[in-house]
Amino acid sequence: MGAHVLIVGGGGREHALAWKLQQSPLVSQISMTAHNAATAKFTSLAPAEALQLVEFCRTQNVALVVIGPEVPLAAGLTDILRANKIAVFAPSQAAAQIESSKIYAKQLMRDNNIRTADFAVCDSMTQVEQWLKNTRPPFVIKADGLAAGKGVLICQTEDEAKKGAEEMLGGRFGDASQRLLLEENLEGQEISFIVLTDGTHALPLATCQDYKRLGDNNTGANTGGMGVISPAPAADDSISAKAMEEVIFPALRGMAAAGTPFCGFLYAGLMMDKDGVLWVLEFNARLGDPETQVILPRMESDLYPPLLAAANGDVSAETLAWSSQTAVGVVLAAAGYPQSPVVGDVISLPTVLEEQTMIFHAGTVLDNDEIKTAGGRVLAAVALGDDVSQARDKSYRLAKEVEFNGVQFRTDIAKE
Repeated sequence: MGAHVLIVGGGGREHALAWKLQQSPLVSQISMTAHNAATAKFTSLAPAEALQLVEFCRTQNVALVVIGPEVPLAAGLTDILRANKIAVFAPSQAAAQIESSKIYAKQLMRDNNIRTADFAVCDSMTQVEQWLKNTRPPFVIKADGLAAGKGVLICQTEDEAKKGAEEMLGGRFGDASQRLLLEENLEGQEISFIVLTDGTHALPLATCQDYKRLGDNNTGANTGGMGVISPAPAADDSISAKAMEEVIFPALRGMAAAGTPFCGFLYAGLMMDKDGVLWVLEFNARLGDPETQVILPRMESDLYPPLLAAANGDVSAETLAWSSQTAVGVVLAAAGYPQSPVVGDVISLPTVLEEQTMIFHAGTVLDNDEIKTAGGRVLAAVALGDDVSQARDKSYRLAKEVEFNGVQFRTDIAKE
Protein backbone atom coordinates (compact mmCIF):
# COMPACT_ATOMS: atom_id res chain seq x y z
CA MET A 1 0.00 0.00 0.00
CA GLY A 2 1.44 3.35 -1.04
CA ALA A 3 1.46 6.61 0.87
CA HIS A 4 -1.47 8.99 1.31
CA VAL A 5 -0.42 12.60 0.62
CA LEU A 6 -2.50 15.64 1.55
CA ILE A 7 -1.92 18.81 -0.49
CA VAL A 8 -3.11 22.05 1.08
CA GLY A 9 -4.42 24.37 -1.63
CA GLY A 10 -6.25 24.00 -4.92
CA GLY A 11 -4.73 26.27 -7.54
CA GLY A 12 -2.42 25.80 -10.52
CA ARG A 13 0.64 25.12 -8.39
CA GLU A 14 -1.24 22.48 -6.40
CA HIS A 15 -2.63 20.88 -9.58
CA ALA A 16 0.97 20.52 -10.81
CA LEU A 17 2.07 19.05 -7.46
CA ALA A 18 -0.76 16.52 -7.53
CA TRP A 19 -0.02 15.69 -11.18
CA LYS A 20 3.62 14.98 -10.33
CA LEU A 21 3.01 13.11 -7.06
CA GLN A 22 0.44 10.78 -8.62
CA GLN A 23 3.24 9.53 -10.90
CA SER A 24 5.18 8.23 -7.88
CA PRO A 25 4.98 4.46 -7.33
CA LEU A 26 5.25 5.25 -3.61
CA VAL A 27 2.03 7.29 -3.54
CA SER A 28 -1.37 5.58 -3.71
CA GLN A 29 -3.74 8.37 -2.67
CA ILE A 30 -3.80 12.15 -2.94
CA SER A 31 -6.21 14.43 -1.10
CA MET A 32 -6.55 18.19 -1.36
CA THR A 33 -8.12 20.86 0.83
CA ALA A 34 -9.53 22.69 -2.19
CA HIS A 35 -10.05 21.86 -5.79
CA ASN A 36 -10.67 23.18 -9.26
CA ALA A 37 -12.20 21.46 -12.28
CA ALA A 38 -9.11 19.30 -12.82
CA THR A 39 -8.18 18.40 -9.25
CA ALA A 40 -11.62 17.25 -8.15
CA LYS A 41 -10.53 13.72 -9.09
CA PHE A 42 -7.76 13.89 -6.46
CA THR A 43 -9.87 15.34 -3.70
CA SER A 44 -11.17 13.60 -0.62
CA LEU A 45 -13.02 15.60 1.99
CA ALA A 46 -10.29 17.45 3.84
CA PRO A 47 -11.68 20.36 5.88
CA ALA A 48 -9.67 23.58 5.91
CA GLU A 49 -9.70 24.19 9.68
CA ALA A 50 -6.35 23.25 11.20
CA LEU A 51 -7.63 20.92 13.92
CA GLN A 52 -9.99 19.23 11.46
CA LEU A 53 -6.99 18.69 9.19
CA VAL A 54 -5.12 17.07 12.09
CA GLU A 55 -8.04 14.72 12.66
CA PHE A 56 -8.27 13.95 8.92
CA CYS A 57 -4.56 13.14 8.79
CA ARG A 58 -4.85 10.79 11.75
CA THR A 59 -7.99 8.96 10.66
CA GLN A 60 -6.97 8.73 6.99
CA ASN A 61 -3.35 7.71 7.66
CA VAL A 62 -1.82 10.66 5.83
CA ALA A 63 1.92 10.07 5.47
CA LEU A 64 2.84 13.58 4.36
CA VAL A 65 1.23 17.01 4.14
CA VAL A 66 2.51 19.43 1.49
CA ILE A 67 1.39 23.05 1.87
CA GLY A 68 1.20 24.99 -1.39
CA PRO A 69 0.01 28.60 -0.82
CA GLU A 70 1.54 31.28 1.35
CA VAL A 71 -1.53 32.19 3.44
CA PRO A 72 -1.71 28.96 5.53
CA LEU A 73 2.06 29.17 6.01
CA ALA A 74 1.78 32.68 7.42
CA ALA A 75 -1.13 31.53 9.60
CA GLY A 76 1.00 28.82 11.24
CA LEU A 77 -0.62 25.65 9.87
CA THR A 78 2.77 23.92 9.71
CA ASP A 79 3.35 24.45 13.43
CA ILE A 80 -0.02 22.95 14.36
CA LEU A 81 0.59 19.86 12.21
CA ARG A 82 4.12 19.35 13.57
CA ALA A 83 2.90 19.78 17.15
CA ASN A 84 0.57 16.86 16.45
CA LYS A 85 3.45 14.75 15.06
CA ILE A 86 2.23 14.87 11.45
CA ALA A 87 4.94 14.94 8.77
CA VAL A 88 4.68 18.20 6.86
CA PHE A 89 6.83 19.67 4.10
CA ALA A 90 6.53 23.42 4.63
CA PRO A 91 8.15 26.15 6.72
CA SER A 92 7.01 27.18 10.18
CA GLN A 93 5.13 30.42 10.71
CA ALA A 94 8.32 32.09 11.95
CA ALA A 95 10.35 30.87 8.97
CA ALA A 96 7.59 31.87 6.54
CA GLN A 97 8.21 35.48 7.54
CA ILE A 98 10.80 35.46 4.77
CA GLU A 99 7.77 35.92 2.51
CA SER A 100 5.03 37.24 4.79
CA SER A 101 7.19 40.24 5.71
CA LYS A 102 9.32 41.79 2.98
CA ILE A 103 10.95 43.93 5.65
CA TYR A 104 11.99 40.83 7.62
CA ALA A 105 13.48 39.37 4.43
CA LYS A 106 15.47 42.53 3.68
CA GLN A 107 16.83 42.63 7.21
CA LEU A 108 17.81 38.96 6.93
CA MET A 109 19.66 39.72 3.70
CA ARG A 110 21.40 42.73 5.21
CA ASP A 111 22.48 40.77 8.31
CA ASN A 112 23.83 37.86 6.23
CA ASN A 113 25.59 39.84 3.49
CA ILE A 114 23.20 38.75 0.74
CA ARG A 115 23.32 41.23 -2.12
CA THR A 116 20.08 43.21 -2.47
CA ALA A 117 18.91 46.71 -3.42
CA ASP A 118 19.23 49.57 -0.93
CA PHE A 119 15.98 50.05 0.93
CA ALA A 120 14.02 52.04 3.47
CA VAL A 121 11.12 51.08 5.74
CA CYS A 122 8.32 53.66 5.82
CA ASP A 123 5.01 53.86 7.64
CA SER A 124 4.11 57.46 6.84
CA MET A 125 3.99 59.70 3.79
CA THR A 126 6.54 62.02 5.43
CA GLN A 127 9.07 59.19 5.43
CA VAL A 128 8.13 58.22 1.87
CA GLU A 129 8.58 61.75 0.57
CA GLN A 130 11.94 62.13 2.30
CA TRP A 131 13.20 58.90 0.71
CA LEU A 132 11.94 59.89 -2.74
CA LYS A 133 13.91 63.14 -2.60
CA ASN A 134 17.15 61.22 -2.17
CA THR A 135 16.56 58.42 -4.69
CA ARG A 136 16.64 58.26 -8.46
CA PRO A 137 13.65 56.87 -10.39
CA PRO A 138 12.29 54.39 -11.17
CA PHE A 139 11.09 53.75 -7.61
CA VAL A 140 10.03 50.36 -6.25
CA ILE A 141 7.31 50.34 -3.60
CA LYS A 142 6.29 47.11 -1.87
CA ALA A 143 3.64 46.27 0.69
CA ASP A 144 5.36 44.60 3.64
CA GLY A 145 2.84 41.77 3.96
CA LEU A 146 1.12 39.28 1.66
CA ALA A 147 -0.78 40.86 -1.24
CA ALA A 148 -1.41 37.91 -3.59
CA GLY A 149 1.53 38.83 -5.80
CA LYS A 150 0.12 42.30 -6.51
CA GLY A 151 1.77 44.36 -3.76
CA VAL A 152 4.65 45.75 -5.84
CA LEU A 153 4.66 49.04 -7.72
CA ILE A 154 7.41 50.20 -10.08
CA CYS A 155 6.95 53.95 -10.48
CA GLN A 156 8.65 56.10 -13.10
CA THR A 157 8.00 59.49 -11.50
CA GLU A 158 7.94 60.97 -8.01
CA ASP A 159 4.25 61.89 -8.33
CA GLU A 160 3.36 58.33 -9.38
CA ALA A 161 5.31 56.95 -6.43
CA LYS A 162 3.62 59.33 -3.97
CA LYS A 163 0.18 58.38 -5.26
CA GLY A 164 0.96 54.65 -5.07
CA ALA A 165 2.42 54.89 -1.57
CA GLU A 166 -0.55 56.95 -0.37
CA GLU A 167 -3.01 54.35 -1.70
CA MET A 168 -1.06 51.53 -0.05
CA LEU A 169 -0.80 53.27 3.33
CA GLY A 170 -4.48 54.15 2.97
CA GLY A 171 -5.42 50.46 3.00
CA ARG A 172 -5.18 49.29 -0.62
CA PHE A 173 -3.89 45.93 0.61
CA GLY A 174 -5.34 46.08 4.12
CA ASP A 175 -2.94 45.25 6.93
CA ALA A 176 -0.35 44.09 4.38
CA SER A 177 0.44 47.68 3.39
CA GLN A 178 0.45 49.41 6.77
CA ARG A 179 4.23 49.43 6.41
CA LEU A 180 6.03 49.89 3.12
CA LEU A 181 9.37 48.78 1.78
CA LEU A 182 10.90 51.29 -0.62
CA GLU A 183 13.76 50.09 -2.82
CA GLU A 184 16.10 51.28 -5.49
CA ASN A 185 15.29 49.70 -8.83
CA LEU A 186 17.49 46.87 -10.08
CA GLU A 187 17.95 46.15 -13.77
CA GLY A 188 19.03 43.01 -15.56
CA GLN A 189 17.74 39.52 -16.28
CA GLU A 190 15.31 37.95 -13.79
CA ILE A 191 15.77 34.35 -12.66
CA SER A 192 13.46 32.35 -10.40
CA PHE A 193 15.67 30.09 -8.30
CA ILE A 194 13.96 27.58 -6.00
CA VAL A 195 15.41 24.92 -3.72
CA LEU A 196 13.97 22.01 -1.78
CA THR A 197 15.51 22.21 1.68
CA ASP A 198 15.46 20.62 5.13
CA GLY A 199 16.91 23.79 6.65
CA THR A 200 20.57 22.75 6.27
CA HIS A 201 20.91 20.83 3.01
CA ALA A 202 19.27 22.01 -0.20
CA LEU A 203 18.50 20.57 -3.64
CA PRO A 204 18.22 23.17 -6.41
CA LEU A 205 15.28 22.92 -8.78
CA ALA A 206 15.43 23.83 -12.47
CA THR A 207 15.70 27.56 -13.05
CA CYS A 208 12.96 29.53 -14.75
CA GLN A 209 11.90 33.03 -15.68
CA ASP A 210 8.48 34.43 -14.87
CA TYR A 211 6.71 37.18 -16.84
CA LYS A 212 4.90 39.35 -14.30
CA ARG A 213 3.38 42.15 -16.38
CA LEU A 214 -0.07 41.73 -17.89
CA GLY A 215 0.76 42.87 -21.41
CA ASP A 216 3.26 42.16 -24.16
CA ASN A 217 6.69 43.78 -23.91
CA ASN A 218 6.33 43.88 -20.12
CA THR A 219 3.60 46.53 -20.11
CA GLY A 220 0.50 46.89 -17.99
CA ALA A 221 -0.29 45.92 -14.43
CA ASN A 222 1.86 43.68 -12.27
CA THR A 223 0.24 40.25 -11.90
CA GLY A 224 0.88 36.93 -10.19
CA GLY A 225 2.55 35.78 -13.43
CA MET A 226 1.40 35.60 -17.06
CA GLY A 227 3.88 33.05 -18.36
CA VAL A 228 7.11 31.26 -17.66
CA ILE A 229 10.06 29.48 -19.28
CA SER A 230 12.44 26.88 -17.88
CA PRO A 231 15.42 26.94 -17.90
CA ALA A 232 15.74 30.70 -17.47
CA PRO A 233 17.37 32.16 -20.61
CA ALA A 234 19.89 34.09 -18.51
CA ALA A 235 20.97 31.08 -16.45
CA ASP A 236 24.00 29.06 -17.50
CA ASP A 237 25.50 26.05 -15.71
CA SER A 238 27.37 28.23 -13.22
CA ILE A 239 24.31 30.13 -11.98
CA SER A 240 23.00 27.35 -9.75
CA ALA A 241 26.27 26.94 -7.83
CA LYS A 242 26.65 30.71 -7.56
CA ALA A 243 23.10 31.18 -6.27
CA MET A 244 23.55 28.40 -3.71
CA GLU A 245 26.80 29.88 -2.40
CA GLU A 246 25.84 33.56 -2.41
CA VAL A 247 22.11 33.43 -1.62
CA ILE A 248 20.60 30.14 -0.47
CA PHE A 249 23.15 28.86 2.05
CA PRO A 250 23.71 32.28 3.70
CA ALA A 251 19.92 32.63 4.07
CA LEU A 252 19.54 29.13 5.52
CA ARG A 253 22.44 29.64 7.94
CA GLY A 254 21.04 33.01 9.00
CA MET A 255 17.59 31.61 9.63
CA ALA A 256 18.94 28.61 11.56
CA ALA A 257 21.11 30.89 13.70
CA ALA A 258 18.04 33.02 14.47
CA GLY A 259 16.17 29.95 15.70
CA THR A 260 13.84 29.80 12.67
CA PRO A 261 15.23 27.01 10.45
CA PHE A 262 13.52 26.80 7.07
CA CYS A 263 12.12 23.48 5.78
CA GLY A 264 10.25 23.61 2.49
CA PHE A 265 10.58 25.19 -0.92
CA LEU A 266 12.65 28.37 -0.63
CA TYR A 267 12.22 30.67 -3.61
CA ALA A 268 14.73 33.39 -4.43
CA GLY A 269 13.73 35.94 -7.05
CA LEU A 270 17.08 36.93 -8.54
CA MET A 271 18.26 39.70 -10.81
CA MET A 272 21.46 39.16 -12.77
CA ASP A 273 23.00 42.48 -13.78
CA LYS A 274 25.04 43.23 -16.91
CA ASP A 275 28.22 42.12 -15.11
CA GLY A 276 26.76 38.73 -14.14
CA VAL A 277 26.34 39.72 -10.48
CA LEU A 278 23.33 38.21 -8.68
CA TRP A 279 21.01 40.39 -6.59
CA VAL A 280 17.97 39.21 -4.61
CA LEU A 281 14.66 40.88 -5.41
CA GLU A 282 12.60 38.86 -2.91
CA PHE A 283 12.19 35.55 -1.17
CA ASN A 284 9.09 33.36 -1.15
CA ALA A 285 8.38 30.55 1.29
CA ARG A 286 6.89 28.16 -1.29
CA LEU A 287 6.91 27.15 -4.93
CA GLY A 288 6.11 29.87 -7.43
CA ASP A 289 2.98 29.91 -9.55
CA PRO A 290 3.20 29.54 -12.59
CA GLU A 291 6.85 28.42 -12.16
CA THR A 292 5.80 25.07 -10.68
CA GLN A 293 3.85 24.27 -13.84
CA VAL A 294 7.05 24.24 -15.96
CA ILE A 295 9.52 23.00 -13.33
CA LEU A 296 7.74 19.75 -12.44
CA PRO A 297 7.24 18.57 -16.06
CA ARG A 298 11.04 18.81 -16.44
CA MET A 299 11.70 16.78 -13.26
CA GLU A 300 12.61 13.20 -14.19
CA SER A 301 13.03 11.92 -10.63
CA ASP A 302 10.33 10.97 -8.12
CA LEU A 303 9.23 14.00 -6.11
CA TYR A 304 7.86 12.12 -3.09
CA PRO A 305 11.11 10.77 -1.51
CA PRO A 306 12.87 14.15 -1.16
CA LEU A 307 9.71 15.80 0.18
CA LEU A 308 9.36 13.13 2.85
CA ALA A 309 13.09 13.17 3.64
CA ALA A 310 13.07 16.95 4.11
CA ALA A 311 9.95 16.76 6.28
CA ASN A 312 11.80 14.23 8.43
CA GLY A 313 14.81 16.53 8.72
CA ASP A 314 17.47 15.28 6.31
CA VAL A 315 17.47 15.53 2.53
CA SER A 316 21.24 15.02 2.16
CA ALA A 317 20.92 11.54 0.63
CA GLU A 318 18.44 12.63 -2.04
CA THR A 319 19.10 13.78 -5.62
CA LEU A 320 16.98 15.31 -8.37
CA ALA A 321 17.23 14.53 -12.11
CA TRP A 322 16.18 16.95 -14.84
CA SER A 323 15.24 16.78 -18.50
CA SER A 324 17.40 18.79 -20.89
CA GLN A 325 14.24 19.95 -22.67
CA THR A 326 12.78 23.43 -22.44
CA ALA A 327 9.34 24.02 -20.90
CA VAL A 328 7.15 27.03 -21.72
CA GLY A 329 3.92 27.93 -19.96
CA VAL A 330 1.38 30.50 -21.15
CA VAL A 331 -1.17 31.71 -18.61
CA LEU A 332 -4.73 32.26 -19.81
CA ALA A 333 -6.44 34.87 -17.66
CA ALA A 334 -10.06 35.91 -17.26
CA ALA A 335 -11.51 39.11 -18.66
CA GLY A 336 -10.89 41.96 -16.21
CA TYR A 337 -7.82 40.39 -14.62
CA PRO A 338 -6.03 41.52 -12.50
CA GLN A 339 -8.39 44.23 -11.20
CA SER A 340 -11.83 42.58 -11.49
CA PRO A 341 -11.70 39.12 -13.09
CA VAL A 342 -14.97 37.87 -14.59
CA VAL A 343 -16.04 34.46 -13.28
CA GLY A 344 -18.66 31.99 -14.44
CA ASP A 345 -17.80 31.88 -18.14
CA VAL A 346 -17.90 28.45 -19.80
CA ILE A 347 -14.50 27.12 -20.92
CA SER A 348 -13.99 24.97 -24.02
CA LEU A 349 -10.88 22.77 -23.86
CA PRO A 350 -9.27 20.65 -26.59
CA THR A 351 -10.22 16.98 -26.38
CA VAL A 352 -6.85 15.72 -27.67
CA LEU A 353 -3.51 17.15 -26.54
CA GLU A 354 -0.33 17.22 -28.58
CA GLU A 355 2.48 15.04 -27.20
CA GLN A 356 4.33 16.57 -24.23
CA THR A 357 1.74 19.28 -23.66
CA MET A 358 -0.51 19.71 -20.64
CA ILE A 359 -3.09 22.10 -19.22
CA PHE A 360 -2.86 22.99 -15.55
CA HIS A 361 -6.01 24.40 -13.96
CA ALA A 362 -5.97 27.30 -11.51
CA GLY A 363 -9.15 29.40 -11.45
CA THR A 364 -11.66 26.86 -12.75
CA VAL A 365 -14.70 25.10 -11.33
CA LEU A 366 -16.81 22.14 -12.46
CA ASP A 367 -20.47 23.21 -12.63
CA ASN A 368 -23.03 20.67 -13.91
CA ASP A 369 -20.40 18.99 -16.10
CA GLU A 370 -19.29 22.36 -17.49
CA ILE A 371 -15.88 23.83 -16.76
CA LYS A 372 -16.18 27.52 -15.88
CA THR A 373 -13.88 30.37 -14.94
CA ALA A 374 -13.55 30.88 -11.18
CA GLY A 375 -10.55 33.14 -10.76
CA GLY A 376 -8.17 35.59 -12.39
CA ARG A 377 -5.51 33.28 -13.75
CA VAL A 378 -7.62 30.47 -15.16
CA LEU A 379 -5.30 27.97 -16.87
CA ALA A 380 -1.70 27.44 -17.94
CA ALA A 381 -0.92 25.90 -21.32
CA VAL A 382 2.42 24.12 -20.92
CA ALA A 383 4.64 22.36 -23.43
CA LEU A 384 8.02 20.65 -23.49
CA GLY A 385 10.28 20.97 -26.51
CA ASP A 386 13.82 20.21 -27.63
CA ASP A 387 14.52 23.93 -27.76
CA VAL A 388 12.83 27.22 -26.86
CA SER A 389 11.23 27.65 -30.27
CA GLN A 390 9.61 24.21 -30.28
CA ALA A 391 8.33 24.50 -26.71
CA ARG A 392 6.99 27.98 -27.35
CA ASP A 393 5.21 27.03 -30.57
CA LYS A 394 3.56 24.02 -28.92
CA SER A 395 2.42 25.98 -25.87
CA TYR A 396 0.86 28.69 -28.03
CA ARG A 397 -0.87 26.17 -30.28
CA LEU A 398 -2.42 24.73 -27.14
CA ALA A 399 -3.32 28.13 -25.69
CA LYS A 400 -5.17 29.07 -28.88
CA GLU A 401 -7.32 25.94 -28.66
CA VAL A 402 -8.76 27.07 -25.31
CA GLU A 403 -11.85 29.23 -25.57
CA PHE A 404 -13.83 31.31 -23.09
CA ASN A 405 -15.27 34.84 -23.12
CA GLY A 406 -12.66 37.55 -22.74
CA VAL A 407 -9.70 35.19 -22.50
CA GLN A 408 -6.46 37.15 -22.38
CA PHE A 409 -2.86 36.02 -22.66
CA ARG A 410 0.47 37.48 -23.62
CA THR A 411 1.81 36.65 -27.07
CA ASP A 412 5.51 37.16 -26.26
CA ILE A 413 6.24 34.56 -23.58
CA ALA A 414 9.70 33.03 -24.24
CA LYS A 415 10.09 35.13 -27.38
CA GLU A 416 13.69 34.92 -28.54
